[in-house]
Amino acid sequence: MIKNIRTALVLCCFVSCTDKSDKITGVSDIQNLAGAFGIELQSAEIRPVCSEAGLQEVETFLESKPETEQQKYVLKTGAYLGECIISSYGGKWIEHEPGIWAVKLSDNNIIFPFTKVQKFVDDPSGDSFSSLYGIIPIISKINSNTL
Repeated sequence: MIKNIRTALVLCCFVSCTDKSDKITGVSDIQNLAGAFGIELQSAEIRPVCSEAGLQEVETFLESKPETEQQKYVLKTGAYLGECIISSYGGKWIEHEPGIWAVKLSDNNIIFPFTKVQKFVDDPSGDSFSSLYGIIPIISKINSNTL
C-alpha cells in the first residue's frame, strides 16, 4: 500500500512537474520576485505567512483576479511558494535544466513551484499549491523510508 501511495504522490507532485521559467536568470531574481509579491500581498491586506493556511489565502487572492490577469502572477507566486518551502523545510533553488527552476530538498525530493502555481491557475479546483506545501513532510518521510 505505501509503495502505491509513494509512487502516486511522487508522480503527482514532484517528478511529473516541469517548468519553463525563462524570465528568471538566477536565485536573486527569484528572491526579488518573492519579496515583491510579499509586499503586494500586504498591500492587499493579506499577511504573507509561510503555512498551509497562509498559502490558501494566496490561492484565494489569485482566484479573485480576472483570468486574464492571473497569468502575470505565476512567476511571483511560484517564487513566493519556493521561498516558503525553503524557509520551512530547507532546501535550495537549483536550475534543474536551463531555464527550469526548482527547489531541491534532497536527492529524492525536487519540487517545481512555478509549475505547481501554473497548474493551479489552469485548474484551481484540482491543483492546490497549499496542499503541496502541507504534504512535503509526508513525502520526505516516505522517500527516506522512515514511515
